Amino acid sequence: MGTEIKGQIKLIITDLDGTFLADHAALSRENIQAVQAARKKGIVVSACTTRNWCAAKEIVQTACFDGVTACCNGGSYINTQSGAILSRHCLPAGVVRGLVEESLALGAKVALHTYWQTYVGDGSISPKHLLEEEFAVKRCRDAAEMLSHAGDAVEMVEVTGRDGSQMPEVWREKIRPYGKVYIANQNRGVYHITMPCASKLQAAQALARTMGLNASQVMCLGDTYNDREMIRWAGIGVAMGNAEKGVKADADYVAKDNNEHGFAQAVGRFVL
Repeated sequence: MGTEIKGQIKLIITDLDGTFLADHAALSRENIQAVQAARKKGIVVSACTTRNWCAAKEIVQTACFDGVTACCNGGSYINTQSGAILSRHCLPAGVVRGLVEESLALGAKVALHTYWQTYVGDGSISPKHLLEEEFAVKRCRDAAEMLSHAGDAVEMVEVTGRDGSQMPEVWREKIRPYGKVYIANQNRGVYHITMPCASKLQAAQALARTMGLNASQVMCLGDTYNDREMIRWAGIGVAMGNAEKGVKADADYVAKDNNEHGFAQAVGRFVL
């Protein structure tokens, strides 16, 4: 697979952290140049990320992405150039309250992500995470303050198990009565919870649909189990060298890792 399919891909959809970005959220010149080269060929480059718009904006605009950015795993779709919200799938306030209360009761840490803000409880986010990047994170005294500030604008609830471990099985039983949700277990012990209509697969399909494309015309790149479904679905599914073992097994191609400009390598192989 390689030169024989060049010209087939019309849309590149990439995860950001651990895929397009090097460690510590670093942007590489090589990856930005690959985006620019793809766009010169008329290929659209979009991001599908767990980040909200506030955390994704500088990255996708600096890297010259175009089209639409799918934030919070498809919780919202944003015009990359203008930042305008095209559509959103926010979790009902009652569902968010149930998720927060049941998760905290089991010793988890919780963050609520809206379009422009991330709300965390005191002690729910490490200083390292805050120092690595500058984006809008508001520390709240308690769950009540988090819920009050976030209101009905929550696109994604992020739950981290006690000490980074997996949530106990009883957790899913406890949150089930609050309503249907989609739970993406990105890494061991980290869960991203959205509306049932919001997942990376559904986001990738929606981005393709807006351009009138089918899966064979799309390349998807990622590194975690959260990216697995869109990598399986795409005409060309690319796992990074640093990807989880199971993600690599499902990919059509395994690129170099995110610190070796694996995104640029894959785009060069299949698109340029």
